[in-house]
Amino acid sequence: MKKRGYFFTLDAFVAMGVIIVGLILVFSLRSEPAEHTQTEFFSKDMVSLFASTKIYEINNEYVDELKNNKTITNVHYTVLETIGELIFLNKTDAARNLIASITTDIVPENYGFELILNNKSVHIRNVADQDFYSDPDRYDVLLSSRRIISGEINRSIMWGPLKAEIRVWR
Repeated sequence: MKKRGYFFTLDAFVAMGVIIVGLILVFSLRSEPAEHTQTEFFSKDMVSLFASTKIYEINNEYVDELKNNKTITNVHYTVLETIGELIFLNKTDAARNLIASITTDIVPENYGFELILNNKSVHIRNVADQDFYSDPDRYDVLLSSRRIISGEINRSIMWGPLKAEIRVWR
């Protein structure tokens, strides 16, 4: 009888050890944080917004002003194509203001955002007025999405192709 109690007690201790080791392994495994996935989706959504939204679909005072003073000539262009055309025509300030007016309410405050055309920064909005390039290690995630854009002016002048890159960080 005493031997049976000894084996059951030893069996219980071994089972508890297995359970404790299993729990330690389960709680020590780390998965990828959700912020990376959210930032990746946000980066792709920004490119999709700029590459698929037509100018005539935007309800914005600054866009209306650009259409009225003929700075924007083709309202059937996407936002990205319009920005490319403005850059081609050396209207960089209009392009920057267009991006700022569209993204002001779209880009959350805890995200930084930059639009680059042919390796030249067109517009940058930093997180909490912190310059990204002065301390890039401060941010855990930097994602980039790219598109190629081109267009024409008055059906006679072709511009492009331009490499458009949108960087998003958090």
